Amino acid sequence: TTWYFQAPKGLDHKVKAIAKGNKDISSSIHNTDVAFLDILPADPGMKRLDRYLAGLKKGKRWLKDLFKPVAKTYDTVIIDCPPSLSAISENVVRNADLVVVPLIPTTLSVRTYEQLLQHLGRERIPREKLLPFFNLVDRRRSMHLDTMAAFRKAVPECANIVVPYSAEVERMSAENGPIVLRSYASEPAQAYRRLWRTVRRRARGR
Repeated sequence: TTWYFQAPKGLDHKVKAIAKGNKDISSSIHNTDVAFLDILPADPGMKRLDRYLAGLKKGKRWLKDLFKPVAKTYDTVIIDCPPSLSAISENVVRNADLVVVPLIPTTLSVRTYEQLLQHLGRERIPREKLLPFFNLVDRRRSMHLDTMAAFRKAVPECANIVVPYSAEVERMSAENGPIVLRSYASEPAQAYRRLWRTVRRRARGR
């Protein structure tokens, strides 16, 4: 995400100091070329964040405390989270109002979602926090269509949104710009706008 928006890399303070609450994130936030969108850039020290969180007494609510200094500045905070179960991702799931989960319509991707549900059950986190949707969909492939149909039947929280596989989406990495601005009328851009409206509605309803 940092690279897409050509934002400066790194934080103004060490990740460990921020994790412990000794420094806040305000000075590390940068503007982007997209109106009303700022970014907190990635930092190499984030790789060690899991270890820092394990030693914190308030580790489970760390994420909520992290954004307190800017709570009155921003209406919405979106976190680009790695697709793995870790102290960071658990903080996100536990403290976020909504967790958007992109899925490729394959057996492996569906299995990963099932493992996420099992983890939520163990941690007593409600599955209603999750908003899965299908991404990189090729409607010409019967396996994709069958996988989506079976998943939606079994998973009531799945959004009725499909982002198709598209070269236009891939070009975002080369052109460093959101497809919803660069190719407004394209099918992927329309799908992303529907997804955003769904996210806002679900998040506000909590």
